[in-house]
Amino acid sequence: MPDSQSPTIAVLGEAIVDFVPNGTARPGRREMPMRAVPGGSPLNTAVSAARLGQSVAALTQFSTDAFGELLVQHLHDNGVSTQWASRSDDPCALAFVVETPEGAQFTFRGQGSADVRWDPQPRPVLPPSMRFFQLSSLTSFDEPSASANYDVLSAHQDRVTVLLDPTVRPALVPDRARWWTFLERFLPLAHMVKASDQDLEFLAPGVEPMAAAQRFIDLGAQMVIVTMGGDGAHLIRLSHTAVHVHAPRVEVVDTVGAGDTFAGALMTWLVEHGHHVPTDLAARSDDDWVEAMTFAATAAAITCTRAGADPPTRAELDAWPSLLS
Repeated sequence: MPDSQSPTIAVLGEAIVDFVPNGTARPGRREMPMRAVPGGSPLNTAVSAARLGQSVAALTQFSTDAFGELLVQHLHDNGVSTQWASRSDDPCALAFVVETPEGAQFTFRGQGSADVRWDPQPRPVLPPSMRFFQLSSLTSFDEPSASANYDVLSAHQDRVTVLLDPTVRPALVPDRARWWTFLERFLPLAHMVKASDQDLEFLAPGVEPMAAAQRFIDLGAQMVIVTMGGDGAHLIRLSHTAVHVHAPRVEVVDTVGAGDTFAGALMTWLVEHGHHVPTDLAARSDDDWVEAMTFAATAAAITCTRAGADPPTRAELDAWPSLLS
């Protein structure tokens, strides 16, 4: 069993309960039954990595309301530690998710939520076992959580690899300039970025995804992985050749949590294959990245075969026939 006192991966960012469709609307009626499920990109990523065998910690602030309790219980049920998190009477952030042919569409209710008010004093310092931090975006726009996120990453940056996942949500932050302000602040702390082609289309409309991703490298990231749904994933690196992998073909139920599963699986593969410090990224061969990204893309594909953010267990992933040997 992973040691919760010695995490290898930690996630920073939003703690959200998603309301997702629970059936279909009745004829002639507008309402659609909804059910509450644990969500938020960092927490989905945490569960993904934990189900694949990593020791994972969630760093954020959880509400003490019923929704916050739902999130904490979900993490504990999946072996994710909340030892370095905090609790607050502020409300839990809520998201309402509808699946469309273009992907999941989100509406948020998060103003003044517990995760955005995360401001631990002193800032937490994680043990030497740490290999990765994953930062999602939605608590990095407003204070005090934006500064808390920045301070924690800055304190660990030399010894812990930072994976930045913008998780662009125009429904919450429609101002494109605010997204670039966030990126310009946090990209210098990031060793690698994972972004979807949809993220890049919003950030740089009309620009080819690889060209848009290059701007992340110009702002300080060592490498960028662009996920492209059924078209697989593409890696670009500073002064290195690009790498592309295909996604397994599956019957898609929905895409909720697929990108988060990819991130958790990618970090898991790297930890299992000897990743210790940020400089290890540059030593990886193209073959290494093909294997790592195939592992992650396969995990994401399995998630797409079932409703909601439900990442595979290690047994499910290992049994998948398309994994490289």
